[in-house]
Amino acid sequence: MKTLLTTLLAIGMILATPAVAAPPIPAASVSLVTGACDPAQIRTGATVTDGDHVAFGITFENRSFQALDQAVDGQQANIDCNITVAVKVPDGYRMRIDAFALEGYLRANGQNGVNVSGAYSAYHANGDEFSDMGFFLDPRQTQDEVGDARLGPGTVLGAAQGPWAAKYTMIGGNAMQASECGETVSLQSSLFLAADKADDTGGPANIALFKDDQRGVEWGWKIEPCTPSWLNGAWHSHYNVNGGWIQAGMNVFDMRHGQFVTQSWVGDLSVEQADDAAASGTWRAQGQQGWFRFTRGQDGVSFQGSWGRQPGIKEGSWSGERP
Repeated sequence: MKTLLTTLLAIGMILATPAVAAPPIPAASVSLVTGACDPAQIRTGATVTDGDHVAFGITFENRSFQALDQAVDGQQANIDCNITVAVKVPDGYRMRIDAFALEGYLRANGQNGVNVSGAYSAYHANGDEFSDMGFFLDPRQTQDEVGDARLGPGTVLGAAQGPWAAKYTMIGGNAMQASECGETVSLQSSLFLAADKADDTGGPANIALFKDDQRGVEWGWKIEPCTPSWLNGAWHSHYNVNGGWIQAGMNVFDMRHGQFVTQSWVGDLSVEQADDAAASGTWRAQGQQGWFRFTRGQDGVSFQGSWGRQPGIKEGSWSGERP
């Protein structure tokens, strides 16, 4: 009978699962600007860039945010800017900060030096911090100089004079903590530019967070559905095919992702919608894919549901209970 079930799952079922709609874009706006930057020269925007990722960017127009040391040898010109962004996370979703990028223009001939540093923190609506990171880099270097271990490998492209860019990815720790579902969070960033004129032969030192028609600073957010706590963890699970043979296994959910493990195969589960009463999403196994829907039992330790491959067509039941 196991052979029959495996065959039923593997036969020419190549009907694609309907495309999952991209999550809504969070409403974001700059709420406070302090320091030496000019609020009137800051332009912002948010766009979905790749599925469940959103990029929020800030551009300093007209080279309004730059450190320029023109005359005095051995001294430093610097400038700071503190920006607070209010973000309304869409209802039913939470967000994680997972990347940041910087770009601009520099001039640092001879022994002149330039660098950019800063910190980035995110706060819940009640004021508690849930994510933070810091960075320091010399954009002339091909190897990054980021001092925060929570950042993944970065790419820095620059030269003694001309445009430069740097991009980093969060790799876990506190930097990857999530917001609460549907709350309004406060993102606070502190940016610091410094230019040193080391000698009188190299000319001026200049660094700016600026680039024509592109963002000077960009943060990446991952938007994910809020999976209720009742679904997370391990379940003894059973499903059948058209009322026939019942296959036993184990479901394990961790937030929006899960697996279904049997003696014969392992399938991946993705939760797309969930609340305190039900959860639904897609499964993938043995090169095939489809949908599932689970309804929470009144006892809180079981669920009843159904599954299929073609949208709207049920092929069997799927139930589970806590071990």
